[in-house]
Amino acid sequence: MGMKQQEEYDGDGAAAVSSTQKMVFAYYVTGHGFGHATRVAEVVRHLILAGHDVHVVTAAPEFVFTNEVHSPRLFFRKLVLECGAVQSDALTVDPLATLERYTEETVKPRAGILVKEAEWLKFINADLVVSDVVSTVCRVAADVGIPSVCVANFSWDIIYLDYVMAAGPDSRSIVLQIAEDYSNCNFLIRLPGYCPMPAFRNVIDVPLVVRRLYKSTEEVREELGIADNVKLVILNFGGQPSELKLKEEFLPSGWLCLVCGASDTQDLPANFKKLPKNVYTPDIIAASDCMIGYLIFIFIFQINILKIQVAAQILQEIALGKYHASVNHSEAKRSCDAAVPDDQRRRAIGQDDILIPEWYANAGKQLDC
Repeated sequence: MGMKQQEEYDGDGAAAVSSTQKMVFAYYVTGHGFGHATRVAEVVRHLILAGHDVHVVTAAPEFVFTNEVHSPRLFFRKLVLECGAVQSDALTVDPLATLERYTEETVKPRAGILVKEAEWLKFINADLVVSDVVSTVCRVAADVGIPSVCVANFSWDIIYLDYVMAAGPDSRSIVLQIAEDYSNCNFLIRLPGYCPMPAFRNVIDVPLVVRRLYKSTEEVREELGIADNVKLVILNFGGQPSELKLKEEFLPSGWLCLVCGASDTQDLPANFKKLPKNVYTPDIIAASDCMIGYLIFIFIFQINILKIQVAAQILQEIALGKYHASVNHSEAKRSCDAAVPDDQRRRAIGQDDILIPEWYANAGKQLDC
């Protein structure tokens, strides 16, 4: 595989692209949790402020976007194109169930998805396809001749590889298909806290994309009815259900835990408080003394909000043709399509003329490919 082109993007002094040309962005967002949707909402807000139309395609709740963006330029389309990970709670993933659901929702109806999404992209006259981080649409975009960009800090091929290792080699084609779809992407806008993503050739690094604050700590506490002398901890797993067995003795005296994702039927001790499902968490996090959640959330909690318009600016520049990919993915050979037999797919792994990285060949050996 050719050398990966990488760029460090300096966000200092970044501003919206100055252009009178209105563009149409098709932004596909995984419905797994709220983490993808919330960061996308901020990028979408900047694209709309720059005068563009944005069509958001996702299974995530619409309020995640409409709470932040009030504009006739925002269009919302409810659609499941990939399941993410199947979890019984915020911390427990079922690898086998995930692969089975992905097969039912994405692999089996793949041919129809490719046709339907291609027709829809033509119907809205999309100038750029953006994905966080749905793989199939990168292939669709290449098929119809529209550039595509992924904005993410991980990709599902890497996540699912672990699941395949647990489930066995029969499902290895899922990982290879996802990787091949991603390889059609013109650019990866890579966010901090990333894992290896070898399916992408052209990488642009940007600062963290996080949502802005609207309310002060004092305003948040007043609205929630929390006294100044009470210590706050927020329990937040990015929209995943919080069905942990919480007990009063878990907290020191004088502390109150604000719980995100608690079900309507879940009973909590007096020192735990449910937050509404549509609560604006950045304000709550900023008003808290401590946080319990995924590692990346803890990282975000420790920093100031960075220049969030950088990703939106780069998307506009790519749509205007100001960035050039090192590979014309739309003309690249695609050997890992679902219609290709397993024996041919195995022979293709690791070959230089195939958009399947050597990294997957090594993984395939562990699966006895």
